[in-house]
Amino acid sequence: MVRSTTYDADLRACAEYLGVDLTADRVIAFILERGRSSGSAVDAGRLGDLLSEDLHVDILTVRGTEGVILSIEAPAGIEDATVIARCKAAVNQGLDRMGDRFAVAGISSVTRPGQLRRAYREAFEAARCLDRYPSDTNRAIACDELGPARLLVANSNEQSVRMYVYDVLGDLLAGGVANNDLLRTLQEFFDSGRSVRETAVRLDVHENTVRHRLGRVHDLTGLDVAANSNDQLSAQTALLILRLQGHHAVPGFERAPR
Repeated sequence: MVRSTTYDADLRACAEYLGVDLTADRVIAFILERGRSSGSAVDAGRLGDLLSEDLHVDILTVRGTEGVILSIEAPAGIEDATVIARCKAAVNQGLDRMGDRFAVAGISSVTRPGQLRRAYREAFEAARCLDRYPSDTNRAIACDELGPARLLVANSNEQSVRMYVYDVLGDLLAGGVANNDLLRTLQEFFDSGRSVRETAVRLDVHENTVRHRLGRVHDLTGLDVAANSNDQLSAQTALLILRLQGHHAVPGFERAPR
C-alpha cells in the first residue's frame, strides 16, 4: 500500500482476505528506532495492538529497514486535525506503555488511498527531525506541526542547520533570559497567524507591548517579521529548530489532548 500509487489485483485480494478497507483514508506513523542494540527493537505487533485498542480502528503494522510503519485507518466524518491529534496521542501513550525510551515517531497528514508513499515520506522526515534534534519533551510529532521547514531540518547538515539558527536569531539567544520574552512573543505571533491582537491575548499583555517587542526583535536581528515574507520564513524556520531542541523560551510541541 505504501509503495503503490494504484492498487493491483493481488493487493486487493490480500486486503479482502485480511479484511482491510483499501478505500479508507489513512495516516502513516513511522517509529524510528535509535541508540539500540540489535535485540531491543520496538515490538511492532504489540504497539499496533495498543494503538488499535486505543483508537478503535484498523491498523496495519510492518517492520521496515529503519523502523516500524503503522498504517492507521482514518474514521470517516472526523476532521483531519482531530484524527492526527488522536493518532499522535495514541502513539505517545503506546510507547509509554511499552516503556520505550529510545523511539521517536513521525505522524503524516490524513492521506487518500493510493497516496501513502507521500504520507510515508512525511512521517519518516518528521521522525528524523526528532531524531536529529532530540529533547526530553518531544517523542512524537505530526508533519503538519513542522510545515515545509521539515525538508530542511530532516535532510540538511546538522551543523549547518545549527549555524543557521544562530545566524537568524543569534542576537536574541545571546541576550540570555533578558530576551526570553522576545522569543516567546515571536513564536506566539506566528502561532496566531501574525495577529498582534491575538498575540496580546495569548500573552496577556497590551497590544502595544507586542508591537514594542517585535520592534526590539527588528532592532536586534534586522528581521521585519511584521511585513517581510522572507524574514518571516527565516524566523519561523529558526524557531522550529529551537522548539525541536526544547528551548525553554518557546512553547514546545505539546502532546495532543485526548
